[in-house]
Amino acid sequence: PNDMPWPTHHDVGERSEHPAIKDVRIYHGIDEPLSDDAVRRSVSAYFGLCSYLDSNVGKILDVLDEVGLTDTTRVIYTSDHGETNGKHGVWGKCNMFEEAVGVPMIVAGDSVPEGQVLDTSITLVDIYPTVMDGVGIEQEQDDFCFPGTSLFELANGADPDRIAFAEFHAAASNTGSFMIRKGSLKYVHYVGYPDQLFDLINDPEEIND
Repeated sequence: PNDMPWPTHHDVGERSEHPAIKDVRIYHGIDEPLSDDAVRRSVSAYFGLCSYLDSNVGKILDVLDEVGLTDTTRVIYTSDHGETNGKHGVWGKCNMFEEAVGVPMIVAGDSVPEGQVLDTSITLVDIYPTVMDGVGIEQEQDDFCFPGTSLFELANGADPDRIAFAEFHAAASNTGSFMIRKGSLKYVHYVGYPDQLFDLINDPEEIND
């Protein structure tokens, strides 16, 4: 734990004091900062969980190799949310900071350009058309009202300027929060609270609204 990096903008005086973020801290019982020892143990536990997950994903990919299915299998590695992990003085999710709202999205397999990294905004609604596309099932007419796009199409250059949308109004929230991300710009609308706008290229830590 003592070797863990300290969360950026964690400390009082550096952390976000936006009222929606304060609500999250109060809900989780951490309006007062955790002890240094608790912070370092929590950060190291999270990194340990990441290593454990990576190891198990590796086991699955190894089995695909062993049974000769790697070349005919498409793989999507993703998650439902991230983890703020102490940044901005917040732990968990329940917010629109990149650490929480951003998810991994790694795609491999047939028709996916190898080694390519794209800045195109995507969300989890893209998974459904991706699975349909990946297994070769034609979408029904009613499916075309859904907002997602196949990741295989996006990986090959389709719709690079699209937006990503997220919303949260569940546990830990006294209000609804709605996020639109397009390119480097992220706009967060809070019902009854001040809105926020961040330029993630020039302000990746989301400090300057």
